[in-house]
Amino acid sequence: AVNLPVVRIVALLGGRAGMLTDTAVRLALYFGTTDRFWVDLQSDHDLYWTRERLEFDLKEITPRSSGTAPS
Repeated sequence: AVNLPVVRIVALLGGRAGMLTDTAVRLALYFGTTDRFWVDLQSDHDLYWTRERLEFDLKEITPRSSGTAPS
């Protein structure tokens, strides 16, 4: 119904492929949503797993105080 190969949909649902903008536009039209909705879902997913993967490295970063120039 969205004119995509079945393998693409299966890969997307199985987590083996990410949401491409082409797919987002098609799904938005089909489901009556926005393409941004689908792209944002992918972005949220990517950010979540990146934070999980970098959990220990991120703890080593000390935020810069506001109002001070970087050294």
